[in-house]
Amino acid sequence: MTTCLTDHSEQRRRLLLALPLLGMPAVAQANPGLDSPIGRIAWTPNQGAGPVTFAGLLGKPLVVTMSYTACRRTCSTTMLVLREMQDILDRKGRESNFAVVTYDPERDSPAEWTHYRKSRGLDRANWHFLTGTPQDTRKLARFLDLEFWNYGKHVMHDFRIVLFDAKGRWQKEIVWDRPKDLAVFLADV
Repeated sequence: MTTCLTDHSEQRRRLLLALPLLGMPAVAQANPGLDSPIGRIAWTPNQGAGPVTFAGLLGKPLVVTMSYTACRRTCSTTMLVLREMQDILDRKGRESNFAVVTYDPERDSPAEWTHYRKSRGLDRANWHFLTGTPQDTRKLARFLDLEFWNYGKHVMHDFRIVLFDAKGRWQKEIVWDRPKDLAVFLADV
């Protein structure tokens, strides 16, 4: 398994600089952020009384990814990486929030997420396992640049973990394909 740590803002800056050369207009916002409509979508948490929004989780860095409870491969790796990130941030004394949104809202109810969390020892208060509508799930996947599709009873999907700063600005991402060094990735968090 290998992952790639990228600084999303640098990639977008390069793209924005190249667009005029290709005869294409640059978009106004170089970095997508959670100050967009995606930050105001109400997700159902596995714990708590009311809906959760990404905007409501800001004030400290926010790690966002997608997963689903029946996945036994990519999602298991995602959880291992998230745990390692949490451990590094704990050692640094840095507070953060983690949000995991299901790819499979038809099956991943709050009760399913609760069982998933307990069976894997993921019951930290700053971890939020969320379910939304199929439409909002697709919106988030597009926003995070995650492809997914149903294949029988399975959901085939990409791997990406995105780090937003305390103000909701997209900072960095982890994707498959190069060796990872999470301590370096989280050095400025």
